[in-house]
Amino acid sequence: MKIKYFLVGMILFFQVSCINSQKENYTSPGGYDLQHPEIFRMPKTLSEISGNAFYAGNKDRLYAIEDEDGYIYSFTLDAAMDQVGTTKFGKKGDYEDIAIYKNTAIVLRSDGVLFTVPMAEVNHPKAAGVQEWKGLLPEGEYESLFANEKNNQLYVMCKSCRADRKNSAVSIYIFDLTADSLRPGKHLSFDATQLGYYIPSKKYIVFKPSAIAINPLTDEWYILSSVNKLLVVADRNWNVKQVHELRSSIFEQPEGISFDSSGNLYISSEAGENDAGVVMKFAYNPKK
Repeated sequence: MKIKYFLVGMILFFQVSCINSQKENYTSPGGYDLQHPEIFRMPKTLSEISGNAFYAGNKDRLYAIEDEDGYIYSFTLDAAMDQVGTTKFGKKGDYEDIAIYKNTAIVLRSDGVLFTVPMAEVNHPKAAGVQEWKGLLPEGEYESLFANEKNNQLYVMCKSCRADRKNSAVSIYIFDLTADSLRPGKHLSFDATQLGYYIPSKKYIVFKPSAIAINPLTDEWYILSSVNKLLVVADRNWNVKQVHELRSSIFEQPEGISFDSSGNLYISSEAGENDAGVVMKFAYNPKK
């Protein structure tokens, strides 16, 4: 009888072990290891860090915003993190993402209002020449912004928009960029039902993107979702190629994503239940 109970116990142990191992089977895009980031702790002023971006891909200095005050922050990623530049560009508000196009920083507020700030002003305590762009986007909630210097276009992806509520699409609004204006261009839709093919356990996903960027090495879209704890890789036509579930213990509240010119991946995460916001660097390694 003891042997019988012993065998039953062993079978249950192996079944539970298999289930747990399947749950722990997190994946990463080629060239990256999402399980082992280099972590940079942010100062208290950036505990609510949301978007981040590099200027012309230069990895020496990162620019960021946080979702409470109208400041652009600039800093070098190092262990000390004691020298953070601050430039005020607007009033208090829910700012969600930042992009840099040539000599202009573009900031997205959650209600779809955009702000353009001359990069020459980011070195000053208060920026001059700031423009506020209202009414370019329909009513909704927005968190994702990316400026592409190769085709002079700005991409804004909905997090929650009325036009998307009756289907599984996520609206993408594209603007043509010039030196001093944003001109509305195309309106595309990202088909979120594609995600179900990669995560069978979640056949229907209400997808809520929090940040987007183009990988300069592969020319693929990287779409980050804090709510869904997902990193989605898509081709330039927004066709999904990979879906990676994110480990909550590493990605507390991931809200920002960017790449430097070497293809290193950076994801910023708000503090959440932790005591500090962080920027995580995932170094590109072609052997992975």
